[in-house]
Amino acid sequence: MGAVERETGVVESQLSVLERSYGSFPVSQRTVSVSTTQYQRKRRRADDEVELYARVTNESGEVLHVTSEGGMVLPSTTAHIDGHLERAIQSTVAERAGIECRIDGVRGVTILGIQDRNDPNRETVYRLGVVYEANRAGGSPAPDADWR
Repeated sequence: MGAVERETGVVESQLSVLERSYGSFPVSQRTVSVSTTQYQRKRRRADDEVELYARVTNESGEVLHVTSEGGMVLPSTTAHIDGHLERAIQSTVAERAGIECRIDGVRGVTILGIQDRNDPNRETVYRLGVVYEANRAGGSPAPDADWR
């Protein structure tokens, strides 16, 4: 079994774990090219980690964003698929943004195909990105967080 087939099996297994916990949700696919260093880091962790994002809304329907690399993005982290994913993203939101949140479900999942932009002959690494739908349960935005 090649690396792509193995990673495809891992992604399918991870999707199954999420579907057992949350039922059905939209699944999309996206491919990105990253630096060799980022590619190698993602490749090492592809088998047992997923990328988690929180789309946290407040009472006015605004969405929480945090500053990252010069832009405003959804709070995010990575976690082991067999771990407590909700707790991982809730902790990240609290630490990064100062907001406590309640997870309401999975908004969607993206199968991320990651390519080495410096070596197009390397195989694509596959990971999952999970976007949780959440609501503010308390707290005030940290200095690098904002509602938009």
